[in-house]
Amino acid sequence: MVLGPSQECRVTLAIPASPQTLVDATWETLAPHYEALASAPVSRETAEAWLRAWSELSAVVDEAGTLAMIAYTCDTADPAKEAANLRWSSEIFPKVGEQNVRLAERLVAIGWSRDDMAVVLDEFRTDIEIFREANVPLFAELEEHSAAYQKITGGLEAEWEGERVTIPQLQPHLKVRDRAVRERAFRLGAEAYLAQREALAALFDTMFALRQRLAANAGFANYMEYAFRAKHRFDYSPADCARFHAAVEATAAPAVERLMAHRRESLGVATVRPWDTLVQLESERPGAPLPRHGRFRGAGQAHLRCARPGAGGAVPRDGRGRAARPREPTGQGPRRLLHQAPMARPAVHLHERGRRAG
Repeated sequence: MVLGPSQECRVTLAIPASPQTLVDATWETLAPHYEALASAPVSRETAEAWLRAWSELSAVVDEAGTLAMIAYTCDTADPAKEAANLRWSSEIFPKVGEQNVRLAERLVAIGWSRDDMAVVLDEFRTDIEIFREANVPLFAELEEHSAAYQKITGGLEAEWEGERVTIPQLQPHLKVRDRAVRERAFRLGAEAYLAQREALAALFDTMFALRQRLAANAGFANYMEYAFRAKHRFDYSPADCARFHAAVEATAAPAVERLMAHRRESLGVATVRPWDTLVQLESERPGAPLPRHGRFRGAGQAHLRCARPGAGGAVPRDGRGRAARPREPTGQGPRRLLHQAPMARPAVHLHERGRRAG
């Protein structure tokens, strides 16, 4: 694209055509795009065009990385998908985060502003303030541990009626009226996690220590204080969250206790156990997973395409529900680095903060 209305500010930047063109991308192939933005002339007059170019680059790069993550989380046993996900999450995205801070510094330095971009500029200033180059390799290391968590949880299985099933495939059995069946399903799922207790606990301890180091490097007493800044939580503080927790305990918890008492009476049990919480009290027939039918996949694709052309391709083509897919992580677990590192997201800013630039 071309930046700037005047001849001296005209700079052509080649933005990747689509996420699909970046399937095999490495940081070495992406770095020139960010370098072009970092070296392109930018002033208050050309800032919106420059920011739009940054937005378009971010949108394509972020989506390409997200597609790699989705492919891996759908099949954590595939070595090629694992390698692609690790390449994006631990090699590319930490560098992207570093470059985004570098680009944010350019925008802040020229003093450009717009009424509907005030919050975004505050986010940029915060990203600049807390960024430390020493944290970039720590982000990469955290992503490697996140992938390890996904691989462990994606491989969890249990034997049910002579068949190996994933932990999500046990969920429908937690809704049946037969309490013995519910308890057996719950315990099988819990035992699968307990069998990996040492590995999961080691990951937790390692990631906790790494996050504490991140915080210390950036001048914070602990990771919670760092995370509030990195996640741009300007409107509330950890103290506000503590007060909210206390309010929930004082008001919502008694209501939950009443609901549990009603459940205990309805089920005719002495104590409500974990395997009693999902069974439907109003129906003798438990909810069933969606049938494996192409019309559900087609409807999902249609909705996604309405939101964004081409997005429908992200819907799995096998038409199977998530619970039926083996080697898929069964919980959220540690998520993408984007939730940990300060990464500017101008693609969202220009399109959703009141009006589109240009």
